[in-house]
Amino acid sequence: MRNRTLGFALAGAALAGVAAPAAAKDGGRRDWSIADIVEAPSVIDLALSRDGSEVSYIMRRGDLKENREIFELHVVSIASRLDRIVATSSWLGALKLIPSRDAWSVLGDFGEGVQLYRFDRSGARTTIASQPDPVLVGSADGAISGMGDNPLVRFGVTSYRWRPDGRALFYSVLERQKSDPKPSFDSAVVELSSRRRWEPNVNVQFYIRETDSKPVAIHSRPGSDIIARLLGGDADWQGETLYFSTTDDQERASRVTRWRWTASRSVERAVAGENAASDSLVGPYGGALSVRGYGTGRRLIETSADGGEHDYGAFSGTLSDPRSPGIWRSPEGDRVLVSVRLLDSPRYAILLLTKDSQRRLYAVEGSLTHCSFDTGLRAGACVQQGLALPPRLVSIDVLTGRVRPIADLAPRYDALRRFRFEPRSWRNAMGYASAGFIVWPNRYVPTKRYPLIVITHGSDADERFVSGGLQWNYPLQFLAQRGYIVALVNDPSPYQSATLMQAASAWSNCGEGMPPRQVQNLEWLNGVATYEALVRELVDAGAVDPTQVGIAGYSRGSQMVNVAMTNSQIFRAASSGDGGYLEPASWRFNRCTYAGVFGGGPGGASTDALYRRLAPSYRADKATGAILQQMAEARAGAVDFYQSLRDAGVPAQITLYPGESETSDETHVFHIPANRMNAMRENLCWFDFWLRGISGSPAECPRIDDWKAMAIGWRNRKSGG
Repeated sequence: MRNRTLGFALAGAALAGVAAPAAAKDGGRRDWSIADIVEAPSVIDLALSRDGSEVSYIMRRGDLKENREIFELHVVSIASRLDRIVATSSWLGALKLIPSRDAWSVLGDFGEGVQLYRFDRSGARTTIASQPDPVLVGSADGAISGMGDNPLVRFGVTSYRWRPDGRALFYSVLERQKSDPKPSFDSAVVELSSRRRWEPNVNVQFYIRETDSKPVAIHSRPGSDIIARLLGGDADWQGETLYFSTTDDQERASRVTRWRWTASRSVERAVAGENAASDSLVGPYGGALSVRGYGTGRRLIETSADGGEHDYGAFSGTLSDPRSPGIWRSPEGDRVLVSVRLLDSPRYAILLLTKDSQRRLYAVEGSLTHCSFDTGLRAGACVQQGLALPPRLVSIDVLTGRVRPIADLAPRYDALRRFRFEPRSWRNAMGYASAGFIVWPNRYVPTKRYPLIVITHGSDADERFVSGGLQWNYPLQFLAQRGYIVALVNDPSPYQSATLMQAASAWSNCGEGMPPRQVQNLEWLNGVATYEALVRELVDAGAVDPTQVGIAGYSRGSQMVNVAMTNSQIFRAASSGDGGYLEPASWRFNRCTYAGVFGGGPGGASTDALYRRLAPSYRADKATGAILQQMAEARAGAVDFYQSLRDAGVPAQITLYPGESETSDETHVFHIPANRMNAMRENLCWFDFWLRGISGSPAECPRIDDWKAMAIGWRNRKSGG
């Protein structure tokens, strides 16, 4: 058991209401509070009924009063626009229409761990498949590592896939194995050294159940098989044949094997290349859809089995992005709808392709996400949302392209101020382009210079509403309301250049194909050059005060924050979230990718200069401002960087946020509402103090006196005192 403290706690009144600036009238809209950001809902799954008259969806939202996330299953009548909540749970996911049935299936926890259930239109629930001894999953003692960024959940059934006719079901479960402790050796000891808790021993068992017959176990995998455990084997039905994948860890990479199951032959290894993955995108001609080329030369191509190609023309986007996946075919196969992500002005839309060479983009203000269409491909429903547009349910007439609103999914947010999100693109000094958005403060005055916060995560600065995956614990709406300009910035897209694609490949493939120095330039310093370009543009335009520029980002963004603070001269303060990659302390857990970045482990004659060139802790004395690190887990790399900053006299703080108990951790994307609120308040206090010289009260900013002492030491260091 670890004794941890948060280090600060907000006053009770602030936690309850999170005082915002005084409410101001703006067309009748009120100011944002941090509570509005913490409790913002998001749709995570949607499925249209068989006759197209109703839509079911899963809503996930934070609840400050209960200090937890709540999942709701809704059913909406398209004709009456009546939205009913038919179930609530501590966890819901994987909502699907049951083929040939007027009902939906969903994974959910209703007191017996996560099992597979059926819901009919009335909301009646019946169990489809279950595992009576569910396994605790999450960041805690006695739990296996997470199934995404979820609270502590007990999982029985973890995934499922209906056969297209609905008469057979594939599903996977976690099965606890009898504990038989034995000595660990070599690589197993190295892996255990990264953990601070024990995990139960589990297997992943795959089952097939046809109609109402007894389930048949078809394959078993150890819990270490991440494709089996996290993706349910990436299963896909082709007629009555099931395909699924497994993986085995190798010294430098993982080996993936594709399998097939038939009722007559059971499980056998699939032919190489046969149904290589369940996400293969089949076009109107029966071939595989893909986007080829780079930059303005990218084209949408369909390739048939015999190598023939059909060219649909120029296309600047990606197909079935994981953040909004989907492809739908008409019964005849001559029409296909595919969810796409557009890169130039990052957003999501639906693309129609037909066998008579018709190509049509269904696009609206913001994005169309989480779509579902009827079997005849005549009508569908999607979530429409944008950076300034709260989510709403809309219907789509495929033949006319008409998009009509059905229901507002977050009416509370229609009453809040709307910010101006301006799409922008920047070309940096290395010649590469990036896309993103500028968020302008309320009542922006062109003759005034404003402080700027750059927020980055990687590739998801796009048109989605209050996306925790992008803004994490950085309250961009509140920052804009307080008078900050905010820039949401994507990494330079690898799709614009064969060289960038080669760098990304070398990074993930142990350095094969490109020297580490070039990988460092293209994967990290390239992004820093983009930040410098956008800051210079805004400063030259008279919009930004160059002495008040900060940067924030978590995960991939934390890497960029740490590198920017130690390689650029433009930033005066930073908030880095739950990172630590690129530090020597993390090498032993990332040996393959570190070979791509640094050429190998630290301390070698051939690698030392490469670590000194990029690793933030090696460059701590070059940091240009105060750096806050907010952590869900006490990562060794983050502590390495913190201690190096302190040794170099740089103002630095590292804050560890607690889990549900002393034996658990927060998740990478925080799921505990009080933690999100506290982290957002800490970020506001941090940037206000270090960029604007504003000292919040000890009740709102509990460590303000420590920061004042750091500031004195920092000024003395810079003045040579």
